[in-house]
Amino acid sequence: MRVTSLSLVLSALVSPTAGYGLDFKTPCDIHNVTSGAFDHTHAYPTARTWSDDSKWLFVESPGPDADGKVLKNARHLIAVNIETNNRRYLATTVHPDPDQPPAWMGFDYAPEANALVYFGPKSRRIYMVDVQTGEQGLLLEEPEAILQGPLTVAWDGTRVVYWTMFPAKHSRFFDDYITTIFYFDVDPTTLKRTSEPKIIEAYPRRKGPGWSPTSIKDAVHINHPQINPKNKNHITYAHEMLGSRPDGTIARSRLWHSFVDESRKQPLIHQPAGLDFTHEVIAPDGKSLIFPYMLGVGQVFFDTREARSIFYNPSSCPGHLTISPDMKWLAGDTWGQWKDEAGQTWQSVMLIEVATRKWAHVAWFYHSHPHPIFSPDGSKIAFSHRDKLGYQQVAWIDISQIKRNWDDVHDGVGDIASPAWIEGVDNAAK
Repeated sequence: MRVTSLSLVLSALVSPTAGYGLDFKTPCDIHNVTSGAFDHTHAYPTARTWSDDSKWLFVESPGPDADGKVLKNARHLIAVNIETNNRRYLATTVHPDPDQPPAWMGFDYAPEANALVYFGPKSRRIYMVDVQTGEQGLLLEEPEAILQGPLTVAWDGTRVVYWTMFPAKHSRFFDDYITTIFYFDVDPTTLKRTSEPKIIEAYPRRKGPGWSPTSIKDAVHINHPQINPKNKNHITYAHEMLGSRPDGTIARSRLWHSFVDESRKQPLIHQPAGLDFTHEVIAPDGKSLIFPYMLGVGQVFFDTREARSIFYNPSSCPGHLTISPDMKWLAGDTWGQWKDEAGQTWQSVMLIEVATRKWAHVAWFYHSHPHPIFSPDGSKIAFSHRDKLGYQQVAWIDISQIKRNWDDVHDGVGDIASPAWIEGVDNAAK
């Protein structure tokens, strides 16, 4: 449990919730890298938002350009130096209609190529930009389908995987989309595509039992592809469920993998009825997939398909995960929700030590889509949060001191697994 003497040990002990009726504190300063009346974001947790030296954060902004001008129909990719606050404007996407904001750019970073890939203004194009030179190249223009995020780029920048929604004929069994995962190859030195898009998987969007044209469209489709950081021929993807929950069928088993030649295409876990898996991330060593499951965290290994639960805590647990490079720590945005006296919802970034299952809330903020991401050196975590005016800002915290004083600051110890996991997962290590 937290002890009051910790404030003498950790000079960073602050209460960002002061004045909002909350009596808990966070032992990390929250450093904002964006501000103003704009909704900013960073990369999705399956992608990379830090430079390889952990000094720059890549963020997406609809705010002012390098000259201070704001256009309603423009978004920018910006690199922010967290030490100096210097900013480099890397790319801008502009919607042809001056009154329409462009779609989110949805970027990913290739460290070895020092390049970013991102979507164009109407989700019809994919670009690559060289972070060092600012040179850009159009990699793909899609005339028929709507490009969907998140996309993913290989560590060396030579392959891009993305998913789309192609219009299809509506029927009593299928919705009017075919969801398809593609890949193509790239020369990051010339910023040009070197192959035509190839299908990894195509899947008609299936209607679920609760489907209705006048309500939420209960359905199953494929999305969330990720390139394995250690093997660009290997990807994972999701069978995404909208509406009704897992029913024990293969179609509603979320976690899948394949090679780009479509070999070994299969679910990694035959998901039991009623047990939700979600927001999976490939481990840094490329050997497993780590994912939240209903107030727990699970792991499944690619070679053996053996699964295990590594953390469970019914009072608070991650919804989106990030994994430290040494794989000793997990961080996530909490599923539990807390309200202040004004009725505002708060949530946290939660840090978990894998070996001991000790955990702590290391940052508190207004409810948002935090999507925490570890820096490559493992000392910092980037995330998004809502400011006092309700705008989403990108921020980071330094957890070095927290880890050094971990035995004094942790808030509790999680269990190994939930009863639902132990009872329901057939290929689990019991």
